Formats: sequence, C-alpha cells, structure tokens
Amino acid sequence: MRKLRKFISMLLTMALILTMSTAVFAADNPAVEKGEASILVTNLRHGGDSVGGQTVKIYLVYSFEETDNAWVLAEQFKSSGLPEKVTTEEEKALEDKIAALAKEVKAEPGSFKENASDTVTTGQAPFTGLEKGLYIVLAEDSSTTGAVTYNPMIAQTYMYHEDTHLIDSAKATLVAKYSELTIDKKDDDDDKAVHIGQKLTYTINGTIRPETEYFTITDTLTGADYDFTTLTVKVGNQVLNANQYTLTKGADDRKGSFELLIPITDRTFDGAEVEVTYQAVVNGDALNGVTNTVTDMNETKSKTVRDFTAKILVEKTDTAGNPLVGASFKLHKGDKTALLTKKADGVYEVAGWKEAGAEEQSVVADGDRSGCIMKLDKTAAAEVLGVDIGEYTFEETAAPFGYSINADGGKASVKKDDKDQDGVVSSQEELVVTSATGENAVKDTRLSGLPATGGRGTILFTVVGCAVMITMAGLYFAGKKRSAQ
Repeated sequence: MRKLRKFISMLLTMALILTMSTAVFAADNPAVEKGEASILVTNLRHGGDSVGGQTVKIYLVYSFEETDNAWVLAEQFKSSGLPEKVTTEEEKALEDKIAALAKEVKAEPGSFKENASDTVTTGQAPFTGLEKGLYIVLAEDSSTTGAVTYNPMIAQTYMYHEDTHLIDSAKATLVAKYSELTIDKKDDDDDKAVHIGQKLTYTINGTIRPETEYFTITDTLTGADYDFTTLTVKVGNQVLNANQYTLTKGADDRKGSFELLIPITDRTFDGAEVEVTYQAVVNGDALNGVTNTVTDMNETKSKTVRDFTAKILVEKTDTAGNPLVGASFKLHKGDKTALLTKKADGVYEVAGWKEAGAEEQSVVADGDRSGCIMKLDKTAAAEVLGVDIGEYTFEETAAPFGYSINADGGKASVKKDDKDQDGVVSSQEELVVTSATGENAVKDTRLSGLPATGGRGTILFTVVGCAVMITMAGLYFAGKKRSAQ
C-alpha cells in the first residue's frame, strides 16, 4: 500500500510539473476592466515567519495625451529606442520591445525612477490614482529567504473601444509569474557541531507556485532519526492538520526519507509560504556527519544542511609510557558526566549527559545499556564517539592492579578551525581534536615505587615505640604468672 501511495504521488508530481512549466513562462494577460486607473498585482509570495515584504515597483512608459490623441513616451525612456509618440494601434505593436525594456529595467535597479513603489506582506500590491498609460511592473522578494524571482510584467490602465475609438481609464489586475523558486532548509544548531543524542530542529521553507493543485517536498536524512511526532506543516499562517496533507515515510519509520504532499484546494494558498518543522535525534551514524537534503516539486536546486561530530581518545600508561590494561574512566564536560554505550572493546558512544548531582548510572556492560564508567579490561586505550565542541576531562575511577589512580585524569578538547571563515563547521576537518594520548596520556605510578615521606627521626620513634610495647607486654604476662603462684 505504501509503495502504491508513493507511485501515485510521483505520477501526480510529474503531471503537475509538466502542466506547470508552460504556465510559468506564459505571457501575462492582465484582466482589464473599466474604472479608475489602477493596478493590482496578485499572487505575490506571502505568509510565514521567513517571508518579509514583497517589493513591487511600477514605471510609466507611455502616457495618453488628450490633445494629440496619442501616446507619449516617458522622459526617462527616450534613449530606449522606442518611438516618442505613437497611436494606440502602434503602441499595441510595441509589446515585445516594451517587454525587452522591462528586463533592462529589472537588470539595472536604481537606474530608472519608479512612479510608485509598495512593499506588501498580503500577497497583493494595489496601486491607485494612476493616469491612463502603459506601465512596466517589477516585483522582487525582499524576504529573509529570498525564495522567489518574478517575471517582469506589463500593465495597461486604459480600455480602447474599437467601435468608438474612445479611451477610458481602467483597472488592471496582474497575476505575478514566478521565473524561479528556491527552497530553504536550516537547523537550530548555530555552529554545526553536534553530539550523538542531541535533538535538532529542522525548518523547511518553500513556496506554492500559483495555479498548481499539489505541492510536494522530499526530505532525506542520514546520521539522525526522525521524530515524526514533532512534525508541523504550515501554509501561510495556517497550521494544517494531519488530514490536510499526505506523509509517506521511508522503509524505516525513523530513518532515510519522507515525502510530504499538500493538495491545494484553496486559491488563497497561491504564492503562500510552506513551512515544515520537525525534530531529529543525532545517532551513531553521525560520525561522517549529519546530512539533510530537501527538494520540492518546483525543480529548484536542493538545499543541504550538514552538521558534524568528533571523537576523542584516552590512553592509559605507566610513567615510562608503557600501555596499561585494567583502568576505568568517566568522561566529564564541565559539571556534566557522559552517559556512554559500549560498542566494542575500547569503543564507546555518547548516549547523553548526566547533570551534576543526578543519580549515578550503572556501569556500561554492553551495547544495550548506557552508563558513566568505561572499563578498559582488555585494552589500554579507548575512544569516545559523537562529541561536540568543548573541553573534556577523563576522570580515572580505578587504576590497573599495582598502580595508583592519577588524580589529575586526562584532558581532551574539540575546537573549531573556521578555515573558510563562514562562521560554522563546514567539514569534518574543521573540528580540531586534542586527545588524552601520547604525551597527554593518563600516566599511573607503581604503588611499590611510591617515594618515602618524613625524615630519619621517624625510624627512631618507630623502634622505640615497638620496644616499649614489647616491654609492657612482658611485664604484664610476668605479673599474671606471679599472681597465679
């Protein structure tokens, strides 16, 4: 049944893309009706926290001159190659040249003075009180994600009556066309360094292309497990309930991928932002990084988010550097103690962190149980997988037989080397690890080799004390014997 749903979803998506591709690049055919000269731009991107104002600017190209009954070219466009004065029939024939001029205006922002400008968040931009004329209309996405690129538009704020040759003011309604859409993905870990067991909150931001009937997102994840109980889907400012979308999970309910399909039954969703959030828990597969990639039906470039984790090591030796087997350690980060899972002899994985003062956990026994103590029964060294940036201490809790506990323990650290200066960890190589190995190994001293303390006087006191105790014992037993006689 799951495969059937995925197959149907894929067919719907393919069909939608085929029908959509012609609409995106179709010529604008604005609706024009008699009334006060005005322009209304619809289907602009709107809704959602990441969507800021969509800025719309209009430029008057030709205005109507009543005395000459002709269309006069605006002063700033007189070097464009367009004729300075044309009849209505001639003006209509210039549509291709004006469309080319619109692209030029868009390519050189600031070089042309707009007649009016508006920044809106509602999905519609109205311009009223205009004069009869022909306008270039440009829209741009000034939101935080900058997800939309709009086609230039042309609007006429007049109606020409073929029978009477009269020209009336008119209201023009434009449907914004999207030439390009992008999808955005981010998580809430700022430095992109994570530890196993950490919860990451992912946010996907996409846009519903107007006049479509479905919207789909495909998400893939490695190095973490999905928590679908935290999934939230929002279109514009409306949170959808589970029966308003279809969620198709991968073969494993928590790993791999999912596809989200939203049927568009409400035209107010046209141009609306889609925001999908969910949590995922970093797992043991994260040693090569946590990678999350999202694509949508708009065939835009996919967006990939990566996080990285590190491993630190501890080595047990004597003072000469010879390896010692049989020590036990705890791992601390500040006032927290690591909960560890044993994966193999000398290999442990972070399962979480115990706060200071919390009840002590059981010793790690196998891969099914997490505890605080690493027992190096068969090895002199151990590695801990899945740690984040920070300073760490390996506390020695038991020393090998015949050796003392090193009270200082071992020090390790994970730091960021921001090689590309982008402020985050961009690759595994940017995590610089210093471990408690080699010269930094935890070194123990033999108990038989402990240095003597005190001076020679202590030996004299010891001898005298022993002599006094022997003498007193002899007198005691001698006295007992005389009393018995």
